Amino acid sequence: MNLVFLCGSIEPGKDGVGDYTRRLAQVCREQGHVASLIALNDAWLEKSEFIPIASTYRLARSQPWARRIATLQSLLDTLQPDWISLQFVPYAYQKKGLSHALARRLASLNHTARWHLMFHELWLGLDPAASLRHRFTGFLQRLGSLRLLQSLIPACVHTHAAAYADVLEKENIFSQPLPLFSNIPISPPDFTSIYTRLASDGSTLRPDQRSPKKVLVFFGALHPEWNPDVLLEKTTGTPLVIISLGRLGAVGEQVWQHFRQSAPPGTEFHTWGDSTSEVISNVLQFADAGVAASPWSLLQKSGSVAAMIEHGLPVIVTRNDFLPHTTPRLDPLWQERLFPIWSPDFVLSALQRHPPASRLEAIGQQFLHDLEVAP
Repeated sequence: MNLVFLCGSIEPGKDGVGDYTRRLAQVCREQGHVASLIALNDAWLEKSEFIPIASTYRLARSQPWARRIATLQSLLDTLQPDWISLQFVPYAYQKKGLSHALARRLASLNHTARWHLMFHELWLGLDPAASLRHRFTGFLQRLGSLRLLQSLIPACVHTHAAAYADVLEKENIFSQPLPLFSNIPISPPDFTSIYTRLASDGSTLRPDQRSPKKVLVFFGALHPEWNPDVLLEKTTGTPLVIISLGRLGAVGEQVWQHFRQSAPPGTEFHTWGDSTSEVISNVLQFADAGVAASPWSLLQKSGSVAAMIEHGLPVIVTRNDFLPHTTPRLDPLWQERLFPIWSPDFVLSALQRHPPASRLEAIGQQFLHDLEVAP
């Protein structure tokens, strides 16, 4: 097959959907298919950039949409794809997450390809507890997303989260599940460097003194809804070393400080922020468990959780405050690696690591299969 992937931005390490799309396109190439990647709204460069050797095209946000759509049309004329895969997250294409204009622009294109649509996110206000402002914005975003579907008439629709699939089904849209793979490749472990960095941070953790301390890792932003109290309550009596990777976010920094102030004396906190994929991979292989800050119903769309699982970590689920509260439909691997902290039989010391294993190739094959059998 000849595939063209569309996304917002593909600046490495700056856009999760862009990183995802780049890896998905690469695995399609490795399976013998032609795959080109076009970023439609890239904010990380001043003028459009073409990298033919990597079949990658970046259209700068600073250029007028009319010029970008004209360029996209020219590329489609040249590439002649069988499929166009739109990797969709509302805010990637418009600052308020509204998709009405995007639907009109993409529908104006002249081509013979079939459309594929991946919903990485839907619209705001899905939780009945959402604010009035979020519900109103979500109403407009929903209309834009539905217009996108009506305009493109995709032959195949995917989403990662079962909760999203349920929402789409209520709109009479059938979507297929596609598990999320990690954007962090598995690197050869180098724990010596981890111990050295911990020691430079003032940690007492040493290779010969690991037990009984447990190393927990957070990866990515913390939202104001996340409350550390339940985690601290369930880990009382266990000495903890807690590492944060990635950007916590402006509000997340405040949540992190509250976490530090609430923790018992002796709890170690290490904030490592933006790190290379090699460092992230090493920490994920080094830790005893990961901590998910996303709600139970939306874990399947979390790239951080996917990275933890592929690196062999058991993942502690700490939130169940997003409706519906029902147990999401999970594939078997996620089912055995996720541990809700509110479960009466949750015991931190009982959590066990597994050998790291990438799922990229298998999920890429599933993606291609779903396109091949699409009606």
